Amino acid sequence: MAPLAEPAAELVVWIANPVGATDQPYVKAVMIATDDESAAASDLGARCVVRPVGGGPEVQLRTSEVHPCNPSGHRPDNTQLLYLNEPCVIENIAHRYEELEIYTWTSRILVAVNPYETVDLYTDALAATLPALTLRELPPHAFSIAELAYRGLQRNRESQAVVVSGESGSGKTVSMAHVISYLTRRTGGGASGGLGGNSGEGGVGGTPLSIGLSELVLQSNPMLEAFGNAATARNHNSSRFGKFVRLLFDAGGYRMSGLRMQTYLLEKVRVSRPPPAELTYHVFYYLLAGASPTHRKVWGLGAASEHAQRAYGNAGRPDRKAAHAEALRVRVQQAVRSDAHGGRAARVAGGPLRATLGHPPPVRRALRARARCQRRREPGG
Repeated sequence: MAPLAEPAAELVVWIANPVGATDQPYVKAVMIATDDESAAASDLGARCVVRPVGGGPEVQLRTSEVHPCNPSGHRPDNTQLLYLNEPCVIENIAHRYEELEIYTWTSRILVAVNPYETVDLYTDALAATLPALTLRELPPHAFSIAELAYRGLQRNRESQAVVVSGESGSGKTVSMAHVISYLTRRTGGGASGGLGGNSGEGGVGGTPLSIGLSELVLQSNPMLEAFGNAATARNHNSSRFGKFVRLLFDAGGYRMSGLRMQTYLLEKVRVSRPPPAELTYHVFYYLLAGASPTHRKVWGLGAASEHAQRAYGNAGRPDRKAAHAEALRVRVQQAVRSDAHGGRAARVAGGPLRATLGHPPPVRRALRARARCQRRREPGG
């Protein structure tokens, strides 16, 4: 085997982290020796020796296991990188994330990283500028995805699809809400002719509303989260069901005329038996914490401590849950414009609570199993 030669100039490359850290899968290294250029270009088994930049022993690797580095700086589109490999893409997204640039294009695919804090990126001023921008000028942003879908609808007169995917806690629900928010502002929600306007009378299904469709769409999100989201081990507001949202436009494709939402894969078992260390759907805790004595009597509810859902675990700060319950009641009233409908929704949600009042035998067995599981997780258990 021919000896390795020193490279003509110092070459910084990416290598897999020798210690196998999951939070930093790749590290930079300096190539200090390599096979001759002809062998490296033609032999998949060509070798090189690298030294990690942060310190550590020299490592001999195949040249196929090292990846070239890009010049310093970051790009709004990963396809603009000089070298498009996995560590370079991760580095570009990470650099942008550190500057609160949570969105990055990969061609027409938008990569979003959850900031886990409130960021001021969704202003009316930004939304107002996007319609005048060309395709290449659109910044990486959830609003831009919505703008592209709207342009496709107008240009092709065909339905457009926006797919929002990601692991639990990645921000799918919020991203979808931002897409819908922009589209309702872009079209005036069927109630007015301007972006973000809402001055006229809107209607859904022939029912006159004092609010426009855009407001109706946005106000529905807290209700959807209340009935379909739950606290899990990884995410305090995880969507436990899939949502297929259809935004309906008029024949010209310029005004939004309605919305249809289909849900699927609902975790029905979570209603009465959530997994260990997790909770059931938010709405049950909202009702238990926020229902007045009068409403408890009408809906057939007991005290919060008498229901199995409360006994499954700490339902969070009572004052916060009560505030959520009041906010949910207001949202229901604003959306359906009827206390009767709001009360009917609460009675439906109260059904499982009435069924678990007093902890019937199946629930007691689930509670005992949950307690055993928690004891095994405790030190010395």
